[in-house]
Amino acid sequence: MSAAVGTAAPVADKYDPKAYVLRISSIKDEYYCGDLQGTLQLRKDPHELVNLNTDDLPDDSDKAWTIDEVNAENSARLMRKNMNATNHELLCVTRNVGTDGTIWLKGAVLNKSTNLIALLTSTNNRARVDRPLDSHDPTYVIGHYRMCAPKIFWVHLKETLKARGYGSTD
Repeated sequence: MSAAVGTAAPVADKYDPKAYVLRISSIKDEYYCGDLQGTLQLRKDPHELVNLNTDDLPDDSDKAWTIDEVNAENSARLMRKNMNATNHELLCVTRNVGTDGTIWLKGAVLNKSTNLIALLTSTNNRARVDRPLDSHDPTYVIGHYRMCAPKIFWVHLKETLKARGYGSTD
């Protein structure tokens, strides 16, 4: 029997929470999981993400970021133009507003067909992104690179996934 769309599939034994480590990014107080630099993270396994170790990250890394609403506006800003909005769901989002007014969003978007997650960064300042991709909101672009995010994002993503039934096998 298959899992319902957007809910946890059975957990395989291969998911060891100790194996999933967030790495320090070149951006201060931000972290990333695996993948090569410059690559979009469009097919992340929710079981991998829910088991990321966030316990060892410093508590003071979240000062400039806040958890934001999952709503139609943020969904449009975090979905690439070629993503079918009816087949994708924004799971969680964090926001940072810079002193220059630049808004940065970090989000996790579930592909309902594959049950895999895209990790994306979006901004309202096209000039700040080297290789911008259009989003469903014409005033925001998505960065064509591996997403790094502050601790608050990773903790919020894990909580969101656990609430949907994903979790470790311990």
